[in-house]
Amino acid sequence: MTTHANPHRLTGSPAARLLFIVTVSGLIDTLLLLAGTPITPIWPIATLAGAAIVTTSGELLLSQFKVDGLAARLPVALVVGISVSSVAMLIPTLVFDWTAQSAFVAWSAVIIAWALVRRESRTAFPPIPWSDVFTTLVWAIVVAFFCRHVAAALPTLTATLVLPSWVDYFAHGTVVASFGAPLAAGGGDLILPGAPRYFYHYAPFMLPAALGQVTDLPALGLATAVLLPLGLFVGLCGLFGLAVEMGGMGVAFIALGLMLLVPDASHYGLGNGFLGFHWLLFTAPGSAYAIGTAAVAYLCLLKWCRGGGAGPLALAVLLTFMLIAIRAHMFLLWAPAMAGTVAWRLLPAPWRWRLAGLGLALASLLTVALVFGWLGQGLLTWTAATQYADSLYNNGPEAIAAWVHALGDGWRTLAGGLMALPAALGAWLVAALLALALVTRGKRFQAEDMPPLLLCATYVLLVFWAPMPMNNDVSEYKHRHFVLLYAIVALWTTVRLAGAGGWGTRINRLGPGRGAASVAAAVALVLALYHGTDPARPSAALGWSSAFFHTRVQPGIPEAARYLRDHATPGDRMLIGGHGANGALDGPAMQLVALTGIPCHVARIDQMLTTRTPEVVAVVRQRMADQAAVDHAGDRQSAAALLRQRGIRWYVVAAPDMPAWDGSGAAATFHQGEVFVYEATALAGA
Repeated sequence: MTTHANPHRLTGSPAARLLFIVTVSGLIDTLLLLAGTPITPIWPIATLAGAAIVTTSGELLLSQFKVDGLAARLPVALVVGISVSSVAMLIPTLVFDWTAQSAFVAWSAVIIAWALVRRESRTAFPPIPWSDVFTTLVWAIVVAFFCRHVAAALPTLTATLVLPSWVDYFAHGTVVASFGAPLAAGGGDLILPGAPRYFYHYAPFMLPAALGQVTDLPALGLATAVLLPLGLFVGLCGLFGLAVEMGGMGVAFIALGLMLLVPDASHYGLGNGFLGFHWLLFTAPGSAYAIGTAAVAYLCLLKWCRGGGAGPLALAVLLTFMLIAIRAHMFLLWAPAMAGTVAWRLLPAPWRWRLAGLGLALASLLTVALVFGWLGQGLLTWTAATQYADSLYNNGPEAIAAWVHALGDGWRTLAGGLMALPAALGAWLVAALLALALVTRGKRFQAEDMPPLLLCATYVLLVFWAPMPMNNDVSEYKHRHFVLLYAIVALWTTVRLAGAGGWGTRINRLGPGRGAASVAAAVALVLALYHGTDPARPSAALGWSSAFFHTRVQPGIPEAARYLRDHATPGDRMLIGGHGANGALDGPAMQLVALTGIPCHVARIDQMLTTRTPEVVAVVRQRMADQAAVDHAGDRQSAAALLRQRGIRWYVVAAPDMPAWDGSGAAATFHQGEVFVYEATALAGA
């Protein structure tokens, strides 16, 4: 379709752009309906306006950095817009304690003003092909289909007491609530109100949190119905935009289809359940946002490698640094790969392979020295390389674990680190080596082909060298980012095999009608065949996962949350008695904060005592003492006085952790199932 841009108009093809925005907002609306959001005219308008703002912001940035000639401009613009908007919103929420909704309104004003200035300068956006609308609709359908169960988590939890997702979504819900829940009263850390927020990649939580007030949906529902699906959508749009630039429209659909549908390496070969690509995408919702952002950074890098000027490179650098706020693990993996690619292109040709070989040799020697303790046991302990190798063995086949544990410590650590790459990529590693051989043999290897190779090298080095993080989770900097490695390697491999084999050209020659019909038929077939599949379910090899997937809450938790939401006011605080505040990820405290948005005097105690600063730990211990004092008060009036002194209105316990002063729960303001809610003022008069 030929479209002539009018310099007096903001858009090049208004109908296609409008339908794109409607498709994006329609996806969010569908997911919100699945989550049980009451139907009102407000939030559909909010999602439509939000989709328009983030898309426009992405288009403005692409034009500003002169990233031109994109075959999938609007999907790429959406990724850029969501990434930049989320990071921009994060700044006032952290610095000024704004809500995410207020931050989005301010950001919208900036984008509208920028768009008006651009209109006055008579600069039009490039025309938008209808293929952008079609491809976006395809990925929206795919995301809605595979997220339909987790999006309906709130109704499912109410009906069955089972959360149909990984248990971390209670924690994700508390973060969403802290930025936008009406009862959060200024935000902050809702599981330790008054304490400073800990370092975390908060950006993906901004847009879901901005919908908190307009939808009146509990934050847990926003985490499962918006945070996760929107991230998957961003990831697919970013990867698709990259694949189209590398190999054409038809090959891009095939590349992403294979990435999504081919069983990941946790189901065969080394069979390490901890390295399940699809499982981790659904378990860690920020991952897909980072994958989409990194994919667009790769696209901009590709444009620069092809002579696109400094603008695309500058945007690639900007997107790369934004990964720190989106998913910091991915920055650790992607930044060295991008820097290495830039260096490769700038170096004189004779020096490239020489320096690459020298760097590989030096890294190998230092790594061998590390694992055998030649650099000192203190450094080996700091990197926790042996601990992570053992964790990989413990999540893989028992025969391999038994064989490796018979080796000495150094050999065991070395084998574990080297095994991480084939365990993560599986068959894609073999296919990638074949693609690399074909590309180099045909002398078609270019600087734009470096990122997958450098990602592999960086991943292995991180497995050995990344330090133990503050939260004492040895896998934090060594494991979480492998999904980016998997996605980029799978995509690059398919595109390059298609190019080397010649079949990519034939596929891309299909006309728009035949191509669209083929994709539609393929999507329909996939939806029919995978109707009973749950990609969020971990591999059977991950035996311990049953304690964290499809977890059950105590009877009365959903009803107590509903009661608290109906009767609490902004500024209220609650205290969870007994052992309810001890759980690291679940338990009544985390569940009720995620379902109500009410700050909890203290929660997630076990985790906080081992991962926070000494100053914060002191606060936690004081609040533990507050909780114990209320639990064991001599009578109801004394308990009520203690609650009022500490600014706590609501005291909640779940059987059998009843307070010493009300073993039967007779003084509870609300009681359902095993959960008892006490209101401090009513308790004082009881």
